[in-house]
Order: sequence, then structure tokens, then C-alpha cells
Amino acid sequence: MRPNALTFFRANSESYSERFGFGRRGHASRALYSLGVACAVTVTLPAHAELTSTPLPHNFAFDAFDRQRDAPPSERASSREDGVYGRFDGEVSLVPFVGATWTQAGMLTELGLAGYYFNTIGIQAKYADGRAFPAGKKAPFSISTVSLALRPLFLLRWSKNLEQGPSWLDLTLDSLTLKAGGYWAQNQNTDESTRGFATELSFGVPLLAKANGPWLGLVAENRLPAVTHGSHSVDLAAGARFEWAFSLGP
Repeated sequence: MRPNALTFFRANSESYSERFGFGRRGHASRALYSLGVACAVTVTLPAHAELTSTPLPHNFAFDAFDRQRDAPPSERASSREDGVYGRFDGEVSLVPFVGATWTQAGMLTELGLAGYYFNTIGIQAKYADGRAFPAGKKAPFSISTVSLALRPLFLLRWSKNLEQGPSWLDLTLDSLTLKAGGYWAQNQNTDESTRGFATELSFGVPLLAKANGPWLGLVAENRLPAVTHGSHSVDLAAGARFEWAFSLGP
């Protein structure tokens, strides 16, 4: 069995001090004693302890410059977004909205719901009715529309590392949406109905500078054939919406 180096050093430290002329309580003697203890522990450990190694996980990685770990919480939150601003929180995002639409024939109130897959392609359904507008000239129509929707700028700009902020500017640019689909309009005065093709161009501003939450949207739309009431029509329209976006899925 190997001798205990710590015991051996303790037994002989006094004679070493006397040999070199140091008092047992002198500074040099204490320094020598401390150094010897450190060396003795180093020599003794392998004789009395069995050292084992713990394997690291296969996906273990350490980055001395890990910004996520070293940055303050506010900066870590910004860096995690990486130009996405919460748009990848779920595969599907839903956007219910309420708004007002101006036409030559009068005003309409609209309600709708849009859904997007990864904020890129989706579908929108909405209903607009002049009778629901609270004041002013009301268009004597109810119009239902179902459209396919495309947001072409988000993945294109993100893949080219163009999402450099500020977040509200990136989100506003990427919200540009093209919609095309069919509509069905009912004239409430004459009971005449019209069916045709509807197109819409819209964009929005995030009120909290992030993808999920309240938005203010602006819309321009057109319908063919024209939906008319006397000398006025509702084929060309402009509107404003209050939207609320939230994500679904993992």
C-alpha cells in the first residue's frame, strides 16, 4: 500500500523548519506547511480515491461567446427572435378582425378571420354589411368574400438576412398581403345579387412591435363585375381594420 504523503509531511515539517532556522509559527514555516499540504493532497488522492469520468451528452456544446447565455435578459429576448419577432411561435397564425370600408355607395362594417401557415400563405373569410355601420351614409349591401392570401415578403426577406430591425418596420413591410377569391353581394333594396371575383391588397402596423397582438391594417379592394347601386358602386373600396394576431401549434 502506498504511504500517506500527508501524514509523512506533517510528521517531518517541524524538523524541516528547525533545520532551515524557521520558527514553527513563523510566516515561512506556515508557507512551507501550506505548500506541503497542497502537494501531499495531490499525491495522496490517487491512492485513496477512484476517479471516474462522466460522459457528456452527445449534443453537448460549449461556446465561450454564447450571446444567449451572457447577454442581459432583454438582449437575449431580442437575439432569440433573429428577425422573426414571434412569427415561428406556431405553425398557424389566426387573425380575427373588425373594420370599416368606404365605397361610393356608402360605408360598410366588416368582420372577418384570416389564417396563415408560417405567416406566408393562407385563407381569409369576411362579411361586410352596410346596415351594421353605426352612422353616416350606409351602403345598402351585404357582401361575403372568401379569398386565398399570400404574404410574399416575409420568408424572402428573412432568408436573405434582411430582417435587421426595428421590429415594427420589418413586420410592417412583411405584412404586405395579396388576396384573390370570390364574392357574393346582396342588394338589400332590390334583392338583387351579384357574384364575381374579388382582389385585395393590404398591410398592417403592429401596435406592440411584435407579430402576436394588436395590429392596425389598411386595405384596398376591387370586385369584378362591379356591384352598383344607382350611379354608385361598391366595386372599389378602401378600409381600415383592427386586427389581433395569435399563433397556434408547437
